[in-house]
Amino acid sequence: MEFKCPDCGNDKIECCLNGPHCATITNIDEEGDFDYGSYESSAQVDRFQCNRCGFVLELKPEGFPAYTVTEHEEVVEWLKEQQAKV
Repeated sequence: MEFKCPDCGNDKIECCLNGPHCATITNIDEEGDFDYGSYESSAQVDRFQCNRCGFVLELKPEGFPAYTVTEHEEVVEWLKEQQAKV
């Protein structure tokens, strides 16, 4: 399946996460460059969006308010809905 942003036409989607993220800094040089070691994250999906314009994927079931897509299966459903509109 392919993503095409309805706002800008971009074909790339990104998964935005929320929650704590941290990376260990292993070295700082005099020019201000940092070297990073291990990275830890215990985040959850906050939304899926276009990686160019930030258009957020939402589903609107009939008779219910729209909600932000946060599950892989919902992305597939959103893509199918967009293909049906073409």
